[in-house]
Amino acid sequence: MSLLSLPNEIILEICKDEGPQDLYSLVLTNRRLANLLSHALVDSLFRPHYRRGAYTRKAFYSAAEREDKTIVRLLIEKGILGILGLGHRRLFGYVAEPHTGKAVRTLLDCGVSPELRDRATSWSMIHWAARYGAITAVEEFVSREEVDVNVLDRDNYTPLYIASRDGRKGIVQALVDCPRVDVNIANTQLMTPLGVAAERGDVQMVKILLKHTMIESSLLGTHAIAPIYLAAKSGRVEVVRLLLRDGRCGANWRDYAGRTALYVAAERGNATTVQLLMQDERVDVNIVDNVGATPLYRAVKSARGAVVQLLLSRDDIDIDRVNTNGHTIFSLPRSESLEVRRSLWDYVVATGKALVGNVNPWWNEYIREADIE
Repeated sequence: MSLLSLPNEIILEICKDEGPQDLYSLVLTNRRLANLLSHALVDSLFRPHYRRGAYTRKAFYSAAEREDKTIVRLLIEKGILGILGLGHRRLFGYVAEPHTGKAVRTLLDCGVSPELRDRATSWSMIHWAARYGAITAVEEFVSREEVDVNVLDRDNYTPLYIASRDGRKGIVQALVDCPRVDVNIANTQLMTPLGVAAERGDVQMVKILLKHTMIESSLLGTHAIAPIYLAAKSGRVEVVRLLLRDGRCGANWRDYAGRTALYVAAERGNATTVQLLMQDERVDVNIVDNVGATPLYRAVKSARGAVVQLLLSRDDIDIDRVNTNGHTIFSLPRSESLEVRRSLWDYVVATGKALVGNVNPWWNEYIREADIE
């Protein structure tokens, strides 16, 4: 007598102690057995077994992908979320895989909370999806009003910040298209999504973010580090150009030490960036930091010859500015850069400049021809 000729009650009694593999094989053979044994198969997954975790995870993800909400709910009721590992780490890894949008929809519909957190990183599911480029999952999350799309991890990283930092342009576009997304949230390092894209020199990402009408406060640096400062500091010329063209950009934003974009570009010797900034009439070339040092002072002190030449080419450059220690650029020790020494000497000769203030003795003994030789 074949198994299919038996009454359902007898079949269930025969199969109640079978293992997951055997029951799964029976389920695949016949629709009647699939309907009859699905619950028995689920029960078998939770019996003590050395592969219980692997079997239950596979069944859970498979049911989610099939959009089988009955089985997903049954697995949740039986405690599948407690089997998915410490802090549901395996669940987050699954959500971060490509093309999981339908599965995510099923999981959320069946009561899986989007607020679940990974204990190791404090990331939610949308953080994971944004980090690993799971675009269909992100689209599903942003389509749901109940999902907090601005959820913060312990370092105040939003999903948008993570996607911008990691160059996930498709994810960023999907997030900024969502009206609930706040594009100006800064993390604990005072970095915004636009700021990190500017620092990385990601021109296309910066363009995507600049199109957002609510990004003004980030550009001005009212609550975070200004993107133009970060771009100038990193020598990202094309990003600096984009930001200067944008009418919302605060060109003279200062950091905690009073340094501007021009200041840090000069200090680091980013001559092309300095030249670009000097062409913008909003940029103050004589602006001082908290100790009264100008960009020129810092460039001379850091032996940035090309930058010194550029700054001295400005008619309005102030070379006599005295800092809080009573020093000017002529008070500094003899520069190790021949280019710096030449530029300063040529400027003094060309302008007939009289050296005033606290002048370093090396200037009094300076003979240009001998120094060049």
